[in-house]
Amino acid sequence: MPAGRPSINIDPYQLELIGLFKEGLTYKQLSQYLRDEYEVKVTDRTIKTRFREWKIGRRLPLDVSTTLKARILVLFFKVGLEDKEILYELRQEGFDISKYILV
Repeated sequence: MPAGRPSINIDPYQLELIGLFKEGLTYKQLSQYLRDEYEVKVTDRTIKTRFREWKIGRRLPLDVSTTLKARILVLFFKVGLEDKEILYELRQEGFDISKYILV
């Protein structure tokens, strides 16, 4: 029998968390976000550990495709935009993107 608490899988929220982190949210704010939005209770320490496993840090640049995916997830899940609105917002942010990327 393994000791300690069972592991909490936050991998399904990875891109969304990365996008929010790159927008400036702290680990503590990400923890609160998961609790509020998905009723997932996880500490900021766990999120920090997971980010280290994912090799994500504020100083390490993400490639454009990862950044784009994270931004799409935030715009869709957090903001609740529809495809046309997401496309418009991404273009305003400087992404060179066609409607076929969102499909």
